[in-house]
Parts: sequence; C-alpha cells; structure tokens
Amino acid sequence: MNGNTNKIEAAPFLVSSSQQQDYTKIVAPDFICRTNSSTLLKSAVSRFNQPTQPNQAIYIETFDSQGERIFLVFRTTWASKKYIDEQEDEILKDQGNRPIAFIEGLVLQKAITDNVVSSQNLDEAHKQVVEHYKDFWQSSQLVKKSKDFDFFKKEIDSSKNIILLKQSSLLIEKPNIVTLTPADIHQRSPVLLITILVIITIVVFGLWKSQLLFNQQPTLSPIPTQTIPSQFPTSSPQKPPDSSLQTPINFPLKRKI
Repeated sequence: MNGNTNKIEAAPFLVSSSQQQDYTKIVAPDFICRTNSSTLLKSAVSRFNQPTQPNQAIYIETFDSQGERIFLVFRTTWASKKYIDEQEDEILKDQGNRPIAFIEGLVLQKAITDNVVSSQNLDEAHKQVVEHYKDFWQSSQLVKKSKDFDFFKKEIDSSKNIILLKQSSLLIEKPNIVTLTPADIHQRSPVLLITILVIITIVVFGLWKSQLLFNQQPTLSPIPTQTIPSQFPTSSPQKPPDSSLQTPINFPLKRKI
C-alpha cells in the first residue's frame, strides 16, 4: 500500500441468497445493523452480480442512512457447495437453477487513495462471512454482525495486490438530513414558543366560540296540540216530540139506531 500507515477500520459484509431466501445482506457491520439501513448494502452492490476477475475488486462510495459517507471494497464469486459443508466444489444454485452470486467485501468509513489493495484483506473478510453463510442457507436467520479489523494491520505482500475498479454508486446522492445544533435550538426557541402559543390561542378561541353559539340557539317550545273534529257526527239522544205540536184526531161516533 505504498507505505501508507493510516489506520482504517474495515468491517466485512456479505450479500447473497439461498434456495429459500432472495438476495439480502447476511453479514454487515454493527453500525449498519443498528441504523435503518436494511437495504443499503443490497441496493449498493446487487448490480455487480457477475464474478469479478481474480486480480480485481470493486470500489464504490455511497452514504449510509444517517448521511455519513462510507466506502465499499468487494468482489463477486459464485457460491460454492463447500460453503455449506458439502464435499463437492460445485456452484450452488437457487430454485430456478441459477447460480447464486456471493458478493463479499469490506465496509470502510475512510476513503482509499491507492488504486490497489491487498487480497489479504478480502481473504480475512471471507473467513468471517463464510462461517455465517451455512447458517443462513439452513435457516435464513437474521443478519450477523461482523467484527472490525485494521485494514492495514498486515504486512502487505505486493504479489497479492489486486486492482480497485472504482465505480459510481447508484446511491451516491446524500440523504437530505437536517441536524439542529444546540445553538440552532436556542436561537429558534422563542419562535417555536410563540408558534405554540398562537396555536393554543386559536384552539381555545374556537372552542369558546362554539360554546357561545351553542348557548345562543333558541329553545324549542312544545307544539300545541289541536283537537281535530271528527268527520262523522256523533249520535245524540233523541228528544221526545213536542206535545203542543200534535193535533188530536177525532174519530166519528157511531149513532144508535
């Protein structure tokens, strides 16, 4: 690494699949597991699903979910049956009989200025991730946290250097995250307080106005009932005939002979 002794913490990662699970992150650094970055690694590397050349590695720059810049160094191979403790060194295939891509590498929080890296770093990452792939193949369990190590801690063997192919990331746009400092909060406190007081005043006035209108509503008086005359006359007791109006009837008397 041209005598570069700057310390860079490297954390292994793995993105792959199985016969039960689609492509997902299987091993990832702790800070990615703790933040809301569930699809970060998969989205960043999934398009590199074809094997890279033995003497090459991909290098991309992107951002995590917190807006922090991170750097990925990785390579792609086909998953082997040896990774799941089978004897045959054959390519693992999914349910569609397609070879399974094994995308493994390192997450760095500092940039690499050189155009080459030692394959020893990726070999050490491979030792970590391949241990967890067997468990993932059998149970599709949750993601494992990887252990950090110093990217430049080993003596660099120049014969094992691999070329970095620096690629643009699809996630290069930094998330728009607004961070308020204590000074910003202190400066905005009066404005925030006034805004809250105005909102409370509007709500209280609205409630008072509604109650006032409710109290001013006229009281409904009961509707007077009316007796509706019957359409049919009721029968009344008959009066006795007036005797004064009656004319006596005189029958002729029989004469004696």
